[in-house]
Amino acid sequence: NVIRVEPLSATIVVAPQFESGRYDVATGPGERRTIALDATTMVALNGSTRMTFDRKNARFASLVGGEALFRVRHDDAAPFTLHVGRNRVEDVGTVFNVVNDAGGVRVTVAEGEVVYNPGDRGISLHAGQGLIDPSSSKTVRVIATPVASVGGWQKGQLLYGGAPLSSVAADLARALGVRIDMAPAIANRPFSGAIRLDGSGPGQLERLAPALGVTVQRGSAGWIMKPGDGAAR
Repeated sequence: NVIRVEPLSATIVVAPQFESGRYDVATGPGERRTIALDATTMVALNGSTRMTFDRKNARFASLVGGEALFRVRHDDAAPFTLHVGRNRVEDVGTVFNVVNDAGGVRVTVAEGEVVYNPGDRGISLHAGQGLIDPSSSKTVRVIATPVASVGGWQKGQLLYGGAPLSSVAADLARALGVRIDMAPAIANRPFSGAIRLDGSGPGQLERLAPALGVTVQRGSAGWIMKPGDGAAR
C-alpha cells in the first residue's frame, strides 16, 4: 500500500458563479498566481491550489485545497475570513500561510495575529506561531514557527522542524508539480531541515532523497517514495 500525494490536475481556471458573485481560481501543478482582492488584500496561490472568492465581498475567501499566503490589512468592522473546509481563519491584521490537504490544515503566521475557528474555543496565533489540525486526529497543536519560513515557497525555500514526511511530500508535490506515492511506514517520520527549490522541476526529487532519508523512483503516474537503505520497510 502507498499514501498518494497528488496535485490538482487543472491549469489556471476562473469559473464564474454569476448568481452569487463567487468564482473559483485554480493553479496547475508547479504553477503560482497572485490575486488582489482589493487594495489591501493580496492572496498568493501555490501550485495545485484551488480557491473560491466573491466579487461582492473582498473579505471572504475559501481554500478548497492546496496552499496560499495571505497579506491582509485588518478592518474591525469587516474582518477577513478564510474558510478551510469546516474551519475558519479570521485575521487580526496579518501575513499568514494556510495549507489544506489530505493531511489536514496547517496555519502559520508571519505578522500580526489570526484566530482559528473564532468563538468560545477559538485559538489565537501570533507572529512566530503555527497550528496543525490533522485530519487523522481531533487534537489541534500549536507550534513555534520561524517567521522567515512562513510562505517560504514563494522564495523557493521550505523550512521544517520535525514535520512528518507526508507533509514534506505534499509540499514538494505542489512546488514541483508531481504526484508522489509514499510508503505508509515513512509517512509520519519527522524531518528537520531546509530545502531550497532550484527550479529544475521533478528531477530535484531524486537529488533530495538522501537528505530526506528515503529512496525515490519513477512510477507509471508519478514518483514513489520509499524507506532509504537500511530503514524499516
